[in-house]
Amino acid sequence: MSIQSLFTYLAESVERLAELHLDLRKSMERTCMFSLQSPTHAPCMTLGLATGLNDGIACSDIGLDGKTAADGLAVGRASRLVGDIMSTLLEACFTIEDDKLYPFLTKLC
Repeated sequence: MSIQSLFTYLAESVERLAELHLDLRKSMERTCMFSLQSPTHAPCMTLGLATGLNDGIACSDIGLDGKTAADGLAVGRASRLVGDIMSTLLEACFTIEDDKLYPFLTKLC
């Protein structure tokens, strides 16, 4: 039996991500894999999740300037509440440079 993965990217609110996550898990027989992409200069959520510190670490703590064209969760420090929620929903996190971010987003539309 082959397992198909559905990779979902959302640039919306955490509530919407949680709703979609639950809806897809309930309605699909396939394995759903949710990943978060973070801009390379402001990967606060990736940093918080990877270290387990959530709001206890900021991008500036590791020498990042936090400058990015991205919005949403692309801030200097992650929220503990959002980190706790996202850690239960995500299977992977990765970073992406701003110049590659928008071309990928246009392919999703």
